[in-house]
Amino acid sequence: MMIRDYNGLYGVDYTIMRYGIPFGPRGKPTTVTPIFLRKALRGEPLTIKGKGDQFRQFIYIDDLVRGNVLCMHENAKNQVINLNGKEKISIQMIADCLNELFDNKLQIQHIEERPGDYKGKL
Repeated sequence: MMIRDYNGLYGVDYTIMRYGIPFGPRGKPTTVTPIFLRKALRGEPLTIKGKGDQFRQFIYIDDLVRGNVLCMHENAKNQVINLNGKEKISIQMIADCLNELFDNKLQIQHIEERPGDYKGKL
């Protein structure tokens, strides 16, 4: 709202880009998928806080780069653009997928939900 107000007051154009969770080569190692994969490879249980229904919308890094370039186009001026994947992937879905890849030999533990944990926007 502050950026839109600033635009209204001073005529400074903007483009707001809201990112999903990027993945791909040289991705951030502290997101859920690499964390779960490291645990699975070490034979450690996958720990899910709460029911695992919290979700994220992932976007491949090349698509995110392309989205950034497209946001430089005139049509993106004074717009809010979501750069994320279309599919909502729950934490439980990630754990279940890895478990299948490991022949259902992984242990999945549910622990107490963190207060204020972002569940994803429905």
